[in-house]
Amino acid sequence: MRNTEKIDLFVRWMEAKNMAHSTVKIYRHCLLRFFNSIQKDSGRISQQEIQDYITRIPKHYSDSYRNQVVNSIRLYFIISEHKKLHPVNLPRPKREVFIPDILTVDEMERVIFSTKNLKHRAILFTLYDNGLRRSELLNMRLMDVRTHCSNPHLIIRNAKHHNARTIPLSLRCIELLKQYYRAYRPQTYLFESDSENTPYSATSVRNILENALKREGIKKHIRVHDLRHSFATHCLAGETNIKHLSKVLGHRNVKTTENYYEHLRPEELVIKRPQQQSDNIPVRHLKVV
Repeated sequence: MRNTEKIDLFVRWMEAKNMAHSTVKIYRHCLLRFFNSIQKDSGRISQQEIQDYITRIPKHYSDSYRNQVVNSIRLYFIISEHKKLHPVNLPRPKREVFIPDILTVDEMERVIFSTKNLKHRAILFTLYDNGLRRSELLNMRLMDVRTHCSNPHLIIRNAKHHNARTIPLSLRCIELLKQYYRAYRPQTYLFESDSENTPYSATSVRNILENALKREGIKKHIRVHDLRHSFATHCLAGETNIKHLSKVLGHRNVKTTENYYEHLRPEELVIKRPQQQSDNIPVRHLKVV
């Protein structure tokens, strides 16, 4: 059987396992590149050849991509060739702690409410005020927005890791969504493109945010996902219970929430420095830069 046929079988196995569509897509891409480079039936490829391929990945590729290459090759050989590769011989880059730029509460308010287009404003506010991933917002259907009940909430379905959760809605979000609905009357999805019953595009959401940042003169490198980071950081600063926040964010384990956001709160890091005897630094004249 040719490698391409084996990859097709492997892809069908991943789909049957209900793995995320994005994961299936990137694993298939990584495997096609791998086999195009090796030019050899996968049953006859040695672990040394796999190791050599991984070490030849150009340095300008991200650590995330390099890890995806390793993950896809390891899983393929386990499932398709019943061969377990020794992890020690599959070099992975060390995972760096990524600290995103965070918008302050004031910056967040400016970005959202300086946006004159009601639909665009509702998109930004709903993303931020509920700590949503962009895909969760775009896949949200009208039936999942429960505003006419005693405890208004959003239902998030088919999220990352196929988790589902509910998020309580704030009064501000309810009012803004009602204004938006009355003006636009979406049919299926909460936010739809110009084509009826088609979800809004991810690129359009990014453009809305970038235009708002530019308009407000905010120079920070802010991605759409950083609205979620900003929400979590502001909630923690407001003394939200981290276990409750973890459920709102849809993390499977509270440790995930801690690992993501504890380092974003420098005010929590209280240290007692040793006392210095010298008074050579007049603090009252010291400028912090």
